[in-house]
Amino acid sequence: MNIKDVAGFVVYDYRRRENYRQFYYKKDQSQGSHSTLLLMTGGKAVFDFGGARLSAGKGALICFGPGELKESYPTGRVPVSFHIINFDAISADGGKLGRAELGLSYLIDIKSPRRIRAMFERIFKAFQSRGTKRVSDCSALGIRLLQAIAHDKGRGAEKEPDEAAPLHFRIKNALEYIRRNFKARLDVASLARQACMHPVYFTQLFKREIGVPPHRYIMEYKIEKAKEFIGAFNEALDYTSNELGFHDYSHFYRVFKKITGLSPMQFIKKQKGLYDPR
Repeated sequence: MNIKDVAGFVVYDYRRRENYRQFYYKKDQSQGSHSTLLLMTGGKAVFDFGGARLSAGKGALICFGPGELKESYPTGRVPVSFHIINFDAISADGGKLGRAELGLSYLIDIKSPRRIRAMFERIFKAFQSRGTKRVSDCSALGIRLLQAIAHDKGRGAEKEPDEAAPLHFRIKNALEYIRRNFKARLDVASLARQACMHPVYFTQLFKREIGVPPHRYIMEYKIEKAKEFIGAFNEALDYTSNELGFHDYSHFYRVFKKITGLSPMQFIKKQKGLYDPR
């Protein structure tokens, strides 16, 4: 199987995100049984495919099918920007063609990012437009996009997840510990003890593997959970700050605003469409 076998391209969801300081794409947030193309247009992020860690920056294309991507998160201080398409590639007999059948690897370093981005934009406009031509326009443009990716891919070798260095087992265990105990008051010293390492060496290894210091990762993870609490359960802010192991609401407020750029109340208003940045 390859790109030549694609007879149709159906877009189910298309999103453009600019300057995202929080970027988490988890398995339980995947779009049903569809495949996904994610084009990085700014910043850097790490993508975890079941233990294989891929680091992607501007101009990288991430390709994955249902359930393949386990989790992703931003690295560094530059906000993340990206385009993301959830789609089905349809064969002549009506079946779906997955990432592997299309001959696409998880990570492709695009050699002509402007051209690929322009094609993403054209699909976005077709997807947003109304009328009977929308589906056929998306299909034709989608097939051309896959052909362009295949052509670009042939111009140079791209990374495969098997070639990417897996996470160090101590750091992988530390990440699991954070995710299981995010409500506790975690600190670097406690994580280092769990990893049986000196805090200084642990911090150096963590930053080398993940891209950010452990304390920063902990705070970002807690704030991401806080956003879920606020959005899903409409929890009181003081309860949320206490539940997530912050010293007090003032501490929670400072960390929340530093990471998201908004105060907790501004975030709530933005979720409800009531926030005026002026």
